[in-house]
Amino acid sequence: MRIPGFLNRIVPGAIALLMLTYSCKDLNKGSEDISIARVNSKYLYLSDVAGIVPAGTSSADSIEISKRFIESWIKKQVFLDHAEKNLSVDLKTFDKKIEDYRNSLILFAFESEYVRTNLDTLVSEQQVQAYYEKNQGDFRLKDNIVKVSYVKVVPDAPQQEIIRKLIKSTEAADVQALEEYGSQHAVNYFIGGEYWILFNDLLREVPIQSNNYDQFIRTTKYYEMKDENFKYFLVIHDFRTKENISPISFEKENIKSIILNQRRHEMINKLHNDLYKEAVSKGSFEIFK
Repeated sequence: MRIPGFLNRIVPGAIALLMLTYSCKDLNKGSEDISIARVNSKYLYLSDVAGIVPAGTSSADSIEISKRFIESWIKKQVFLDHAEKNLSVDLKTFDKKIEDYRNSLILFAFESEYVRTNLDTLVSEQQVQAYYEKNQGDFRLKDNIVKVSYVKVVPDAPQQEIIRKLIKSTEAADVQALEEYGSQHAVNYFIGGEYWILFNDLLREVPIQSNNYDQFIRTTKYYEMKDENFKYFLVIHDFRTKENISPISFEKENIKSIILNQRRHEMINKLHNDLYKEAVSKGSFEIFK
């Protein structure tokens, strides 16, 4: 549907003149708003259009933007009017759903802001430890995890014998030397004896060739392989297989999130109860019998 012919004639003169005559500032000061379009009983006002044109826009572009906005508004109102007249759902029920949805949005926005400004987001190591010890059964691994170090290089990378020596060592000087080698010569590397990672994430970097990954993890300390493009050096420092209890260091951030969610829930419940008690004490409501 194109904008009606009469609007093509009116918009360039009327809207442009009105937008020059009545600025947004004027309207905000309480100037009488001016209707510029109508669909049955619904009106579009100048204040609805005044803010859509960016500052510095030419007169011709301003008129075109205004025309497109008005056309879009008319299409939407015509469609809404048609939908309301032909909607099979009971409008009273529909209105209630809209009101319920609006109330839900208001409550969600208020609760989110209240939590943002009032929630204590500091979770101590002691709190994490206490929660973990109390709920260990909830932290069973769904996947294998490992602590590893690996170096990925091109096949002709220099001093590969150095990698074999350093990657097996836990001495601080050797770890530092391996870091330096990796930064200079490796395509990718990870020196992570302190960090748990998912074994599946490791496979994306090191294409381990095995028919039984569980057995591989349990029996392999050092692994070296080569494919068409790269050579890989891997040491498995530690492992946990799925279905076993997950280590606390792997679950720390998850536990912090759980504790914070519990605090949010308790805070909102307390707020609701406090407001209810306040309403009772003030006699703000009554139940008719």
